[in-house]
Formats: sequence, C-alpha cells, structure tokens
Amino acid sequence: MSFLPRRLSSLTLSLLLAAAQLALVNDGRAADCELFAAGQQAGPPRVLSYRSRDHSCQGGPCFGLVLDSRDGVPLLVYNLSADGLEGVDTLESFHAADGFGRAADVWAEWLGEGRDAIDAEFVEELNPQRLQTVVEPVVNISVADLLHERVVVLGAGFNYAAHAQEAGGGEMFLFAKPVVPTSAYSDLAHPGRDALLDYEVELGFVLLEELDLGKIPAAGLLEKQLAWFTANDLTDRNPLVLFGRRGAGDAKAGPGFFVAGPWMVHGAELPLWPGNGEPRGLHMFTQVNEEGGARCAQSSNTGLMKNPPAAILRALSDRIARDGHLAIAPATLGGERRKFQLAVPARRRGWNTYVLPAGSVVLTGTPAGVAFQAPGLVRRVGYLFGALATWTWPVRRAALASMLRHRDELDYLAVGDRVEAGIELLGRQSFRITPGR
Repeated sequence: MSFLPRRLSSLTLSLLLAAAQLALVNDGRAADCELFAAGQQAGPPRVLSYRSRDHSCQGGPCFGLVLDSRDGVPLLVYNLSADGLEGVDTLESFHAADGFGRAADVWAEWLGEGRDAIDAEFVEELNPQRLQTVVEPVVNISVADLLHERVVVLGAGFNYAAHAQEAGGGEMFLFAKPVVPTSAYSDLAHPGRDALLDYEVELGFVLLEELDLGKIPAAGLLEKQLAWFTANDLTDRNPLVLFGRRGAGDAKAGPGFFVAGPWMVHGAELPLWPGNGEPRGLHMFTQVNEEGGARCAQSSNTGLMKNPPAAILRALSDRIARDGHLAIAPATLGGERRKFQLAVPARRRGWNTYVLPAGSVVLTGTPAGVAFQAPGLVRRVGYLFGALATWTWPVRRAALASMLRHRDELDYLAVGDRVEAGIELLGRQSFRITPGR
C-alpha cells in the first residue's frame, strides 16, 4: 500500500526522497524506558504541589517533600506547608520563605535517621490510584497570568540534533506556549479527528526570580535561580504540516498540551551545567502504552541538547533584538487570539530591557523519537519538516490528508493510549488520552 498522494510531480518526489535519506541517517537509538531504579531516593530533595488529605493549606494545594517514590512516582510526602510555611501558596512565596532550604533540611534528617528524625504528624502516604486528584502541576500558571503576561511559557524547538535531523534539519527556534499546565497524572482529552497528537518529553525549568535578558548570568549562577522538572510539550502536528513554523502557535497551545511534574528540584541541588566541567546528563524517555503493547518511543539524555539553558536565554535576547518580542505565530487562549510575548518589556534604572518574570517557564526541547519522524513507509517517502517547507499548498493538504488516514500506523497518540514519560531524578508522568468533548 502506498501512502503517497496520487498526484505528485517528479520534482516533489525527488524532494521527498532526498528528505528520506536524511531521516535514515543515525536512526538507531537505545530503546531504554526503564530508568527509575530502586534506591534512587538518595538523590536531591524533591518538592511537589499536592492536595493534602490531612491539612487544608488554606483550601489550596500544599508544598511537600517527596520522601519515597517507586518508578519515579511519589508515594510518601512530608507536608512542608503545614510545618512552618503556613500561608505560602505560590512558588514565588515558597522560594522567598526559603522553602527549598527547609526541604533540604528535612531531607537530610530523613536520609540520616529516617522516620525517627522528623515529625510524623506531617508525613502522608499518597494512594497511587488517586494521584490524578492529589498531585497538582508543579508550576501554577493561570489563564489570567498568561493573558496579562505576568509570566511567560517559552519553548525551544530543534535543540537536539537527532530530533532536528529526523524532522528535516534546522537550527534551534523559539516559540511561545501560552498553555495552563496540567499535572503529571491528569487525563488529556484528544483534540479530535483532524489532530495529529504527538508527545515531546522535555527538561523544563521554572525561574524562581525575575531574570533580566540584558544580564543573563553564567550557567552556574543561573541554576541557583531555577528549578528543574519533567515536562511534556504536547503538539498537534496538523498546523505545522499546513503552515510550517507559522502554525506553531496553534500546534503548541491546545488545552492540556503542557504537562508539568510530578516534582521539581532546585538547580543548586542538581547542577547540570557546571561552569568548569562537562554537563551532567539525565536520562529521559517516553513510553506509549497502546493497544498493541508498550512502545519505547524516546530514549535520550539531556546532556545531548545543543543549547543549554543559558544559551537558550542568550538566543532569546538576540531574537528579540533582531525580530522583536512577539512570537511569530498567533495562538488562542481564553477566547482571545493574538501573538503572545516571548518576554516582557520593562524599564530598569532608566534603561529599556526585557525580562522573564519569576514563575516563567522554559521548555528546553525534545530528543528524537516523536511520531512526526514518520516511521515505516512514510519515512522512506519523506513526510518531513524540511521537505514540507518546499511544498505548495495543494501538496501540503494532500500530505496532511494521507497522514490523517494513516495516523495509527504513524504512531500518533490515539484515544486509549497511556503516555509514560520521565527524566532521571525528576520523576515519571503517566497520563491517559481520553475522548475529546
């Protein structure tokens, strides 16, 4: 069976085959989705946001320290909010109250003497069957925060060479992702029959302090101002097939397209880019449990990213100087459609500059293995990003129609699939794709 549109010119077919050769280079990757071994509890202190069974936390989520986990899933938590951090209800206030320092102290006591060293009143077990209703997104961002641009959610595309290659090649690019985050265990409603829903596990970080893009600190200092977490940059490839990068806003900003957590680790407790040495890479993976069984889709390492966080921020500063601070592609949020900001204009000491406010998030890119690499026969005819850039509108529409007909064979996410995604030391997500409304 051929997946090609019926009418393709010889020139277009040549472009497709040329792109296919690119896709077949360096195609091998380890199929290793088992990275959370027993005994990993001795890593850095891990902080999560959750709904406590025993403490109200002023009616909202509490901040907790993960004491025990299995396969990257939190099982035992120490309630930091109830133990001296009452009234601390945002990540910014948690950081200002030295919540991360308190977490480190309790963690050291737990590792040293176990339960005898900490107050049992604040220890809670989490039911693995109820995590969807208990664990909150590790970053708390509302629609109002995004519409009034009190924070920014920024993504980096093509920041892993193997992913850029499988998608046709290109340099890193930046895009706005105005999406309210969901928790690591919340169901995701499928966008509908015209969607090509794809997964992207990524190392995310949240800024704990405002960052002036005119004064980007060196890597070691930057890591003291952020916290790492596992992210999933879910994407509908349909607008990208039709419009290329100008479709990125619609492709990236669907409801539920930003999965954050389950927990975060302060950058000072987990330095990944020390100023005087090689980067410390963390294993990352995506596994899709579908009707035919489990499939290890992505398996890579954060140390392979081309541009580490400080370089991404410098690229953002350069991009704003060159092209302005608005994203190239519009997105829709809360019924409002517009181009969202990549950074916020500000005036500091008489100078105009751009900042990323505290609470802003940067997603650092995904490795190879996404569905959009078009496996099997379609890969060999080259339905790839680089080739799409040369296609006329009729050919793009024909390609999209063919991809939609064969989306199951192309491994796009379908209703009933369960996505397991994780990063070493940063936890495992597990969410199910449910029918859309």
